[in-house]
Amino acid sequence: MKSIGKRLLAILLFLSFTLLYSYDPEHTKLKNVKPSELEGVEFENKLGNQIPLDINFKNESGDDTSLGVYFKQGKPIVLSMVYFRCPTLCNYHLNGIAKVFRELDWNLGDKYEFIAISIDPTENSDLALAKKKCLSG
Repeated sequence: MKSIGKRLLAILLFLSFTLLYSYDPEHTKLKNVKPSELEGVEFENKLGNQIPLDINFKNESGDDTSLGVYFKQGKPIVLSMVYFRCPTLCNYHLNGIAKVFRELDWNLGDKYEFIAISIDPTENSDLALAKKKCLSG
């Protein structure tokens, strides 16, 4: 069962990165061109590090929670760091993940968890709940 969870997570991560790197906002034939919104953005690889599970945030109901609550359930977790109001890439990412989830034999929440966390401090739980309803409907 653990290997199925790991395979599911690997497939979802692959699909997420495929969506991220194949997106062309100008619908041109140019590929591998960094969108202007990403100028100055850098990624630092931290393989082998663990996410601190005591990080506090508000869930879609406005309640205080931590990542540890979800990781203690013993299910595979797909974690996406997004902007809920993003007009481009994040919406493609979230819509793609929602499509994959609907096509899986596993039920979200039953066999695995999906957590989308906004990286925009001005986005609130009302917006998160609206995005959750939109993606699950």
